[in-house]
Amino acid sequence: SSKDNSVEFKNVTKDLMACFDDSIEDITMNSDNSIDIKHKNFSKPVALTNESAGTQELFCFIYDIVTTLKKGGMLIYDETNRYYHPDIEISLLSLFANKDVNKKNAQIFFASHNHETFDLLNLDQAFVVEKDGPTSCISRLSDIEDLKKRDNVKKKYRLGLLGGIPDTVNFEHKIKQII
Repeated sequence: SSKDNSVEFKNVTKDLMACFDDSIEDITMNSDNSIDIKHKNFSKPVALTNESAGTQELFCFIYDIVTTLKKGGMLIYDETNRYYHPDIEISLLSLFANKDVNKKNAQIFFASHNHETFDLLNLDQAFVVEKDGPTSCISRLSDIEDLKKRDNVKKKYRLGLLGGIPDTVNFEHKIKQII
C-alpha cells in the first residue's frame, strides 16, 4: 500500500541519512508535503528546506539508490559530487561495485568532477568530457591511445593529459590583470 511505502521511505531514509549525520533522530513528512528533520539536542525540528544542500541532496537520492540496488535497473545521477563530502560520494557510488550489496546488478550512470571516482571504474566505464567551443566532446578512457589499466589515471587526468580540465592558469592570469 501507499502508506506502507511511505513508512518504508521514511525509515530507510532516516536510518541511512543518520549514518552521515548522527544527530538525525527522526523525519516527519507533513500533510502539506513539507518535511521536518528532528536532530538530537535541537529544541525543535528543522525544515528540510533549511538543512544544508548536502542533507537535502542526500534526502532526495538515498531512497532511489537503495531501491535501485534492491530491485536492479539503472539510476541516472548528474553531479554526484555537487554537495557531498567526497567520502560520502565515493561511499554511495561504491555500493554499485559491491557484489554483496548489488546482488541485482544495478547500474548507476553518473557525472562527477571528483577525479577520485576513477578508482571505482574500469577504463571502459569512464568517460571524460572536454569543452570544445560551444560543444562538448566525450572520450571513453579505454579509447585513449597509450592509456593502460595500470596507469595512474587520476594523475594523468589532473595533469590535463586526458582532457576535461578547465584552464585555471589562464583564469588566474586574467584575475591578476583585473586586480
